[in-house]
Amino acid sequence: MQAQLGPIEPEGPLYFDGPLKDLHEVSGQTAYRAFNHTVFLKKVQRQQGDDQAGFRLALSELRGLKLSIESWKLLSQRVRVKLSQREVDTFDAALRIYSKKARVDEYNYEHLIRLKHPAIKVMAKNIGNGADKATSEQAGNLAGQFPVCIGARLMLTQNIWQPAGLVNGARGTVYDIGWASGADAHCDPPCVIMMVMD
Repeated sequence: MQAQLGPIEPEGPLYFDGPLKDLHEVSGQTAYRAFNHTVFLKKVQRQQGDDQAGFRLALSELRGLKLSIESWKLLSQRVRVKLSQREVDTFDAALRIYSKKARVDEYNYEHLIRLKHPAIKVMAKNIGNGADKATSEQAGNLAGQFPVCIGARLMLTQNIWQPAGLVNGARGTVYDIGWASGADAHCDPPCVIMMVMD
């Protein structure tokens, strides 16, 4: 049996029934209670066909924390050191998932260096009491600063314009960065980061 766990916050999950502390918690619980339809996903969409049967089995075993020797051998053949450089290069634009933010920062830094363009550090504009002291986790995983340059890959973290495909998770490549008239590009944040979306 497999199930999707509800999101866990330091205060508790969305379905928490205890006393709520602020308007954000009330809004979150109200939104959660508005769910009136459950969807069960039963069909694997990405790993189809007989040639993917072993990989499907390995994924299933990993989810159950019971990896067989055969599945381990299959997955062991797909590590970077056993792939040709041509095949490794096919993963350049792949989405990465890391367990530690330090590794994310390291990966992003390595790739910005490879672009060989001048980079800027964009500082967050903190609004509200204590916003400048909030951690990334408290700010919805938004960083207090992030480096960017022309050619960098960025991902949207919220829906901006759904009919045009500018939705949470959409990715693109920076092609220009602009500042307001009279701004100092060395210390003022840009007023626009233009991207070509995938």
